[in-house]
Amino acid sequence: MSADIAKRSITCFGTIIIRLPHLSQTVAAQLKNFLGLQISYVTTETIKVLKDILRKYPNFVQDFVPLICRIQSDQITENDGKVAFVWILGEFGEMIEDSPYILERMSDEVRELNNSSLSSALFNSIFKLFFKRAPETVALFKKVFQEIMQNGNDAQLK
Repeated sequence: MSADIAKRSITCFGTIIIRLPHLSQTVAAQLKNFLGLQISYVTTETIKVLKDILRKYPNFVQDFVPLICRIQSDQITENDGKVAFVWILGEFGEMIEDSPYILERMSDEVRELNNSSLSSALFNSIFKLFFKRAPETVALFKKVFQEIMQNGNDAQLK
């Protein structure tokens, strides 16, 4: 199967959930199967679609929490997918037990990539998570904030 066809198919599943909510349970089950495949382009596209679904239907997050916890950041290959994953971790971090620790690992990777959109998403997610789980994220928030202020080239983040 072609990666491009797989990506388009996953995007169609997301469109179905958003436009036809009465089919959501069936389609959500298939998205869970996609996350279980652990193929990088499938995981990346599924996370991107999942972000859009969770924006419209945040109650779906409970169905996906166990799978989100098992995703390794290196399974997500595209920047858009990483931004979506970071958004999910920040938005629903109180339900995802390891979210501060996943974001911490990703913050180290972002420093190496020097990607402004990913840096911005990471900072926003850490900021959101700080208000939900302050004791676990205070050191990470401080580290990322200092990194951005000292070494950041993006004027929007400063």
